[in-house]
Parts: sequence; C-alpha cells; structure tokens
Amino acid sequence: MIPLMKMGEMAAKYPQHPALIEGDRVVAWPELQLLTERCLRGLVNKHDALSFKRVAYMAENRYEIVILMGAFSTLKVPFVGLDFTATYEQKAHCVKSIEADCLVYGEKFADEALQIASELNIPVICLETELPSLLSDEFDGLELQLAGIERPFESLSFTSGTSGLPKVVYRNAPFDARRFGYLIENFHFDQTDVFLVSLPFYHVSATGWARLFMGLGGTVVLGDAARPASMAQLMVDRGVTVTLMVPPTLHRVVKAFETQAVTEEPKLKFLIVGGKNFPVQLKHRSLDVLGPVVHEYYGSTETGVNTISRPENIRRHPDSVGLVMDGSDIVILDEFHQIAPTGVKGKVAIYSYQNMAGYLFKKSDAVVIDDKVYIITPDYGWFDEEGYLFLASRSNSEFNVYEVDNRLRDIAGIDDLYVMVDSSSELHIFIMPEHEANEEMIGVDVIAAVQELGFANAHVRMVAEIPYSMSGKVKEKDLKMLYQVM
Repeated sequence: MIPLMKMGEMAAKYPQHPALIEGDRVVAWPELQLLTERCLRGLVNKHDALSFKRVAYMAENRYEIVILMGAFSTLKVPFVGLDFTATYEQKAHCVKSIEADCLVYGEKFADEALQIASELNIPVICLETELPSLLSDEFDGLELQLAGIERPFESLSFTSGTSGLPKVVYRNAPFDARRFGYLIENFHFDQTDVFLVSLPFYHVSATGWARLFMGLGGTVVLGDAARPASMAQLMVDRGVTVTLMVPPTLHRVVKAFETQAVTEEPKLKFLIVGGKNFPVQLKHRSLDVLGPVVHEYYGSTETGVNTISRPENIRRHPDSVGLVMDGSDIVILDEFHQIAPTGVKGKVAIYSYQNMAGYLFKKSDAVVIDDKVYIITPDYGWFDEEGYLFLASRSNSEFNVYEVDNRLRDIAGIDDLYVMVDSSSELHIFIMPEHEANEEMIGVDVIAAVQELGFANAHVRMVAEIPYSMSGKVKEKDLKMLYQVM
C-alpha cells in the first residue's frame, strides 16, 4: 500500500475526502495518515520493526490491515497475506517459506497463528488485543527515525496452491509506475473514483488495484468477500465507480440486480474481471445489466496483467480474453517450445515488464526467445488473425474445456457448473442447479450438448454448491475427494 509520505500528500490535497470505508467506518485522509504514523511508532518502538525483513498476516479484510500495509510499506518491509481458507499445512509452509520475522493475525485465526508462530519461534501481533494500543497516542512522544531507510526492493506473493503447496512469487523491481500510468491514461481514473475491494487482500490483484486508487487520492471501500451478493448493494450505497471481481462474485452481483434484490442502478464506470475463466454467458449478462463498463483481463500472479478486453472487444469476440496489453508479449508454443502458427493451439508463454524474477526456492518454467525470457504458463490457447487470444484449458492439451463450459451454461436451470478432466482424460461435469430446477432434464440436456461437441461420454453430477476459494478458484481437490475423481 502507499507509504506514510504519500498519505501526507493526499491528506494535504484532500483533507475532507474519505480514504477508506469499512462498513459504517469512514476514515478521511488526515486520520489515515495519523493512524499509520502511530502504528509506525508502535511497531518500531515496541517491536523493533526496523529489524524485520518480512512479515506475514492472516486476517480478513479490515481497515487496520490497510494501516499496517502503509506502515510496513514505509519501512520497506514486505507485508505478505496468507490465504486464511487454506489448510494448516499450507499456511505454515507459506510463513516458513518467506522466513517471516513476525506474524500478524485476526483473533478468528488465533489457534493456527499461535501454533505456527510457536513452531517457527517468531513474535505475533493480534489485531484485536494488541493493535489498538499501537493506534492510540501511547507512542506519540517517542522518536521515529525513518529517513534514509535503505532496503532493496522486494515484493512477495503466493500462488493459489490449488494443486499443492503455494509457491512464493518473487519480484526485485517495481512496475507500478508504468502499469498505473497506462491504466490512468487509458481509463481516466482520478481522485474522484471510489474503488470497491471485492477480494481478500492476500490476493495480489486486490492490493495492486487498491494501491492505484489510494495513490490518486481516491476512496477504497472494503467489501465482504464472503458475501458476494451484499456487494451489489454496497456498490449503490457507496457510489462505487470502479471494481475488480472474479467471475463467481460477479455472477452473484449481476443476479442481485437481475432479480431486483438491489433496485437502484450503480454508478459504475469501470469493472475488470479475471482470475478464472469468464463464461461467455456471464459476459453478456454483465454488459446487459451493468452497461458498457465490463472489461476482462488475462494474466497471473507470476506475470501481472497481460491482456485486456474492452466492452466492444467482448461483444465482438466474447470467447476471447482480449488483445495483448502494452508492455507484454505473448506467444503460443508447440510441444517442442517453438512458436506455433496463428490459429494453432499450444502452451501460452508470456514476456512482460511485470513478470516475476522467479519463485523462491523453486525453478520456474521459462523459455528464452530473441533474448527475452517468457514464463510458460499452464494454459493452452491460440491467437486468431486479428491478434485476439483464446484460451482452451489449463494443464490439458487435448480438450477445449472452456468451450464445453460455455456451451453448457446456455442450458436452462443451471446456476453454476465446473468442468474437469481427470488423469485418464475423462470428462467430469459438476452441475449446481437452480432452485426447483428439473435435475433429470438438465442431465439429459448436458449429455446431449457434450455429445454434440464431440465427446463420447461424461460423468455428470448434481451438486449443492461449487466450492470456491476466496479468490474465485474452484477447489478441485475438494471435488475430487468428495466424488472420488482420480
């Protein structure tokens, strides 16, 4: 997040302007500056935070996390979020893998946090019991020496860990100035914008976009990531103009407007969607309900934002993820890591100024082409003659899984679904039917659609819900275990 000096600039320019909103709490820029400075004094004088190299946190979104982000940004100490819905093994692995000097936690996660900290012999800070004293005037009279802090730039984040233990994504050079400059110039963001955070802060996109609008002096609103439908009303109540959403959250938000659970229209001028396959049907519904404000991006924790599809691009090619963004280069590789011709499916590889330097303690899959290092992603796709990128599947070269997904979502009575290919290349389709839908008829229609697409057979299951992570990824391991898919 933005450091204390930048907060001071915003407080001087926009003293009456809200910087941060959580529920009924509205924090103006001068208050955010004051609380961050107090937090800094407490961290330095009570916890010797100047000696910290890295800090991890395990907490849901709340305004105190933004204050801590600002404090550690001022100290140039990476403050790295953990997926609090992950397994204990994954959380402990993450804290250990970044060699954290301290663990900040919300009381809800006290048992796990204290156990991890005990095993690693590191100090802890509880948001409920200790942070209030850091935000009080207890340390106001104590010296705060911040000038001349010299630390090499370091940015750390974690992959989702859906297929195992999360990997640590490491960057040793900033790219905010270039990417933010492009976004501001192309989409005309400014200090009047109100940005809704719809994802947990451990998701790198949430912190990146929030940082953009805080750097402009705009307002950041914290949504409840566990209750996506509530965000539709929040968008209206708080006059949200910009937000980032993953498709499962957007589906619930659009449904709230479609069913008139929320009757007023939002003031949205820019919505960007990514992080998971964005179904064609949902793209059209979103544009119909929210207007020509819907944009799609493709990229990853490792590579940043690498394509953007504007509303007119989405209408023209709804099954594409758009055109390559300035500063990125994407190629399609065949099985021999040679560039495939236009229209031929292969592995997606990305070069970008946003690319990670690498993983900590693990080698990344990359290829050098014309002296540029391209990160090889798990995704398969192709380019058309106009330069639009189309994706087919993740980690499977045989099937166009997204084509199946898009076709099935046209079937009446389906609320949500997930298509999976197992290790034997068999198709598994998990259907979440709408309330009181005819499940038998849905099953018949699904099998017919699959056969029309050229698949001889598929395992179709009706499920009560599709399990998603807080960052919008389907928990494939949960589905496999529950339904014994190998």
